[in-house]
Amino acid sequence: MHNKLFVADNVAAVTGGRNVADEYAMNKAGSNFLDMDLFVAGPMVRDLSAAFGHYWNSEVAHNVSDVVSSASGASTLQSNFDERVASARSLTVGPLDGERVIGHSAGDSLQSMTDRAAMLALPEELTSGRLNRLVPAQGRVLFDPLSKTRQTGVLSSEDFTVTQRVVEWMQDARSRVTMVTPYFVPDDAGMEALIGASNRGLKISLITNSLASTDVPMAYVAYWRRLEALLRASVNVTEVSPGLVLRRQRAGAASEPAQDRALSALELLMKSVIVDDQEIFLGSMNLDLRSTKLNSELGVIVNSRELVQQITRFVEAVLGYTLRLDATGEVQWVESVGDPLERTYATPPKTSAWRRTLLRLLAPLVAEDNL
Repeated sequence: MHNKLFVADNVAAVTGGRNVADEYAMNKAGSNFLDMDLFVAGPMVRDLSAAFGHYWNSEVAHNVSDVVSSASGASTLQSNFDERVASARSLTVGPLDGERVIGHSAGDSLQSMTDRAAMLALPEELTSGRLNRLVPAQGRVLFDPLSKTRQTGVLSSEDFTVTQRVVEWMQDARSRVTMVTPYFVPDDAGMEALIGASNRGLKISLITNSLASTDVPMAYVAYWRRLEALLRASVNVTEVSPGLVLRRQRAGAASEPAQDRALSALELLMKSVIVDDQEIFLGSMNLDLRSTKLNSELGVIVNSRELVQQITRFVEAVLGYTLRLDATGEVQWVESVGDPLERTYATPPKTSAWRRTLLRLLAPLVAEDNL
């Protein structure tokens, strides 16, 4: 189960790719995840609630007491829980101004800073009980049916998966597709479709993790095998570098970490697809075989140029390596060190030869369907 969803009173909801842990909220020392969620109010919340009910009311959902038992009574368990969480520190986001917006840099536009300030202000708005303007838009909810978990290999016409519906939607693109995913492992048909679309003139861009930033290095190796074919087809590929993001302070992160929680790296976890600068998919689905075949997923497609522009500015502020082929056809990783200066790498940057060799030796032992 890979779905991520929070629904409050069937009035408001949050959905996207974020799990519930400190590292998903910039609240942990060391490495944290860079993610994106959508706050939703209005009729679409009922559809999200129905997606929750599809799982909650199913025969595969069990009460936790069926799995874990305790000799303690309810009052004792409640007291133990209260004691454990009493020392937890809430994520604090105070009043924001241009200088305090994470991601602020001299090169940022006023609109870009305004977008990020609005994103970061949501927790404080919810606490105060008054929301600023939301973006009005039409949207639809996609979620995997539980028939997918039975792995029969055959789904009815009413049981299309999230991956199938997103692929169908992407095929309607007329000019541009921008994909943001922490793991990129398409099957052969997916590669052929992307390369064919690019060869027909569609502008296709991919933003994903670098080997230095990913938390699943075997998934990177599977993607690594596909890189040359993507670049030969003129697919624009950018890899997020944890060091670049932190050094330039342009990530637009969810909050400022507490002073005693020094960040050492940021890993991309955001999952989105933008079509023709007009519609966006945002959800839990990675562009990999695991999401296609094994995970249950949830997401929404929203038709809103305004929302797309906000998220595009957020994504464009995340710096990384631009990938290209050199004169001999070998992959290069290019780091901008100040216009027009650049630094090039012949292997994934900030990684050791031992690590790269070990991963390539282990790769044949790992089934790509599990990545």
